[in-house]
Amino acid sequence: MSGRRLLGAWRFGLLACLALVALLLCPPLRASPWSVRHAVARWFCAISLAVLGIRVRQSGARPAARCLLVGNHIAVLDGLVLGARVRGLFLVKAELGRWPVIGWLLTTGGILTLERGAGAAAALERMREALRDGQRVILFPEATTSDGRRVRRFQPRLFQAAIDAGCPVQSFCLKYQDSAGRPADWVPYTGDTTFIGSLWRVAARPRLAVDLQLAEPAVGTDRQTLARESENWVRSVLAPGSEPV
Repeated sequence: MSGRRLLGAWRFGLLACLALVALLLCPPLRASPWSVRHAVARWFCAISLAVLGIRVRQSGARPAARCLLVGNHIAVLDGLVLGARVRGLFLVKAELGRWPVIGWLLTTGGILTLERGAGAAAALERMREALRDGQRVILFPEATTSDGRRVRRFQPRLFQAAIDAGCPVQSFCLKYQDSAGRPADWVPYTGDTTFIGSLWRVAARPRLAVDLQLAEPAVGTDRQTLARESENWVRSVLAPGSEPV
C-alpha cells in the first residue's frame, strides 16, 4: 500500500471512531441546551480537522454577535472549518439533514433547513426568527460549490432575513492551500466527485491549510446590493480581478 493510501486509511479509521463517539452522544444531547450541543459539535469539528491534518488560519474582523454570515462554498470541509471557529446555525438543504451520520450530527449541533422549491419562504422565516433571537446564521449564498479559484453569483433572496431582522451581513472567504501556498485543487467538491471521494482525497494528503478571513459587518436595506457587495468582497480576497462563474 502506498504512503498516501496508508495515510488516508489511517485517517478514515480515526474519523470513523470519532463519528461513532459522536453518534453515541447524540441521543442524550437531544434534550440538552443548544449551547451544550453546539459545544460538542464544535469539539467534533476541531478534532476532525486535526485528524485530517488541516490547519486553520483566521484573520480579519471578529464575528459579529448577531449577523448573517455569508461566504464562498468550496468543499465538504467548509462546515468543519466554520463549525470549529464560529458559533452559529447553518442553513443547509433539507436532504443533507436526513443523511445517515452526517445528518444526525448536523441536527444535534443545530441547523436550519431549506426545502427544494417552495421551501425558501419557510427558511427565510426561520432565519428571521433566529436572527431576532440573537443567533448567528451561516449561509452559503452560491447555493452550490465552486472550484476554489472563482466565486459564483450570490443569490440575494435569503439576504432579506438580515434586513428584516435589523442585523448586519458579515462576509467570509475560505481559501485552501497546500504546503507550498498554492491553491489545493484536490479539495473542491465539484463535478462527479462523491462525498466519500472528496473526503478521501483530503485524507490522503499530508498537509493542508485553510485561510478563513472575515470582513467588517455591513448593513443595508436592499438585498440585491448586500449580495453583490458581499460577493465582490469575497472575490477580491479569493482571486482579485476574476470574473463571476
